Amino acid sequence: MKKGINQLCFPPSLSIGEILDLGRGAGFSGVELSVGEDGEIAYTRTPSELRGISRKAAERGLELHSVSTILHWAYPLSSVERETRDQGLAIGAYMTGAASTIGADTVLIVPGVADPQVPYQDTYRIAQESLHTLSQTASELGVRIGVENVWNRFLQGPLEMLRFIEEIDSPFVGAYLDIGNVMAVGHPQHWIQVLGGHIVKVHVKDFIRQVGNIHGFTYLLHGDVPWVDVIHELRTVGYDDYLTAELSPASAFADRLIHEVSESLTTIIEEGA
Repeated sequence: MKKGINQLCFPPSLSIGEILDLGRGAGFSGVELSVGEDGEIAYTRTPSELRGISRKAAERGLELHSVSTILHWAYPLSSVERETRDQGLAIGAYMTGAASTIGADTVLIVPGVADPQVPYQDTYRIAQESLHTLSQTASELGVRIGVENVWNRFLQGPLEMLRFIEEIDSPFVGAYLDIGNVMAVGHPQHWIQVLGGHIVKVHVKDFIRQVGNIHGFTYLLHGDVPWVDVIHELRTVGYDDYLTAELSPASAFADRLIHEVSESLTTIIEEGA
């Protein structure tokens, strides 16, 4: 397995070049870019600008292995508001095109957000319709969509996630499994066993169950994730791709934290074997 890190782990004040330098220096193999509304990875960036970022990564021997975003919280793909949903679809299509341009093979997609005023079955149906639409673009470009399990009160069990993906019935739609996100509602090894070959990428962060809420997220090896079991199950289902750290940036000494995350990932991969 390879070590990756999400752009959001770095202080927002850093340029992409500085992020790539720090990631390479800490021993990561790949960086996951995060599309935003502004900045160097804004969804208004042109293919030429994106290729410039790709060249910077290649010069440093780094892979840009996937593309993520937090924008689908603001523009849910499950929204009953057509304008909001269309914006989410446009962002998803941009991400897929951007991934193809920079050589990334996966985009991370939050499939929807459960709204207490909207029947759950409607959220499920609309989210599937949106993913089906995005899968057509993904198929044309040869990019995989990874549906992420997040704290959205939607697709909160592995069997439901599996059903959601299988009903879309596209080889370009799988699961982007977030190990830390599972911990509040279940056991990550169960999700791996159920999703198996549908897992296209994996996010890693730790979680302290005794805290039990959003403040329970913590740095690798500082929480309760059963890493030996996680690595064992990932190897059992044949997963040999990136483990991508997705953590909040440090408020100080950011360089040191990035190195710590890399060292922890090495321990998880090598000693969990």
